[in-house]
Amino acid sequence: MTPGTNSHGTAMTFDFHVDEQRWYWSPSLRELLAVAPDEPATTARLFDHVAPEDLQATWAVFHEVTRRPGAFSLTFGLRDGQARLRRVVMAGQGVGEGDGPDGAVREVSGFLVDITETLRASEQHAVEASSRHRAAIEQAKGALMLSFGISAEAAFEVLRAESNRHNIKVAVVAQRITARLSDPVFARKDPLRSLLDILKTLALPERVTCSGAEPPECPALRDGEAAG
Repeated sequence: MTPGTNSHGTAMTFDFHVDEQRWYWSPSLRELLAVAPDEPATTARLFDHVAPEDLQATWAVFHEVTRRPGAFSLTFGLRDGQARLRRVVMAGQGVGEGDGPDGAVREVSGFLVDITETLRASEQHAVEASSRHRAAIEQAKGALMLSFGISAEAAFEVLRAESNRHNIKVAVVAQRITARLSDPVFARKDPLRSLLDILKTLALPERVTCSGAEPPECPALRDGEAAG
């Protein structure tokens, strides 16, 4: 079996006998690190696979757990047997002599779980969620660019500024702008005036009503939520 291909979702177990400096690695952990069954499992071999940016923190946790009994867990980058960067969770417990928390640790037991694919799935979900709002964001940017004569970058900064000012997401700002562009309440001969009135009401609910008043006399446009 190709090294490192069967680690996703598998709890790869280990035991470390501190006094003897002797490791036991489960077959799945050996497979992840491309260490053959007849090859020795060593501390150096394990940490050779830890991503350089995580090496210091990971070593500090390992150093502590071999000296003080108790549970531990950490997440770090690990290069598998094919030099692919994986993200793993390592958790376990150091078992000491006697019942007290200060006894010498004689054994550390635990497991690793490869969470790389889980993280990728979460990231993909976030990207897909963002893409659902992309059309509204692009349309809102276009309206700002056309009305104010600004660049796409500047238009996005306007959206972001309004997002920060009203404490609502950029996608919500964009959706409210695009929805109100076709709302008769905001109909104006001057598109710039229309957009300015829309920006005044971004903090209001999705639908702005004027209770029969003509747009210039609409309280929401005259008084409500105007920029200070």
